[in-house]
Amino acid sequence: DFNAPDSDGYKLIPLTLPDKTENLSGYWLNEEAFSRYLNGETITTADCVPSEDLFDTENRFCVGIDENTNYRREGMLYNAAFVRPASGTGLLVDVTFDDKEHTIPDGIVPFGGEGKTAQINTIKNYEPQFTIKTDGVFKIVFTTPAYFTGGWQPTGGWKTLLPDVELLSVALPGSYAIGGWDTIQRYPRAIDRFVPAGSVFYFRGPADNLPDAITESSAVMADGATLAHIGSGCYAIGKV
Repeated sequence: DFNAPDSDGYKLIPLTLPDKTENLSGYWLNEEAFSRYLNGETITTADCVPSEDLFDTENRFCVGIDENTNYRREGMLYNAAFVRPASGTGLLVDVTFDDKEHTIPDGIVPFGGEGKTAQINTIKNYEPQFTIKTDGVFKIVFTTPAYFTGGWQPTGGWKTLLPDVELLSVALPGSYAIGGWDTIQRYPRAIDRFVPAGSVFYFRGPADNLPDAITESSAVMADGATLAHIGSGCYAIGKV
């Protein structure tokens, strides 16, 4: 339930917003602006980067193909969105190996559909500072979607997942639906509702010893896999 008014049996504190606050969609913060936000500074539209400067989304109509005949399937017309990165736009990926001597060589690799490729460049000794040390009241900003059995919180309240802190307030734009296709069973996965990336949760208590990822696992995950393993529930910690 993403409309529940209370958590852990108490009312949440309403957020007080300035009169000229607006909800922006389709904008991004660069690393410098995000660090200032985590330090408690006010961010304006001048600090935001519009999505069209980073990528373009192409919507295409496609026809489903019968895997047995390799011919189109009757009535299987669907719409798919393709992301085309702008020139100079890349993805920063953190890769960890058990063998410290293992490295990824620079070069060209397949990326995306239709035979597209991408250039890999290794960046060494890069540690983004997305955790601002703070005491008392702090905020958690989700940088990837997070799943909770109770919608926007664990079914038993936040104490079941974060026992040392108390939830004060939440800035939550709604839910984010994630489904997919089970490639083994060849069947659509159940659609789950996630807390969207960019949601902000305000807590009181020590910000130390929080888990590496704040998320629970959906029932559709099998074989002991967790959503945290595939990147769900990543977050940054900042001052209020």
